[in-house]
Amino acid sequence: MAIADQTERGADTTRSGVEKLRAYVMNGTWVAGDKLPTQADLCAELGVSRSVLREAMASLKAEGLLTSRQGAGVFVGKQSPSPFRLAGDDLDQIPAS
Repeated sequence: MAIADQTERGADTTRSGVEKLRAYVMNGTWVAGDKLPTQADLCAELGVSRSVLREAMASLKAEGLLTSRQGAGVFVGKQSPSPFRLAGDDLDQIPAS
């Protein structure tokens, strides 16, 4: 397997992990203030490695969906309106100045 193939597969796995965790928050399985299960439990449930889980959690922390409390664990953050984002296709719609 080529390095590029491994990198692409790793990115797909991380995206999948992010989407699975995001779904737990968005569908109400986990609500604001809930403490997430241990990393070992989440890895087993999602079928991903710890490094993939950590990357997925970091992504959701950056979005504000998850928060860390030192010594206490990772918790679901307070839900707020979706942050402003532009998709790549949206950029084509912005007129040049």
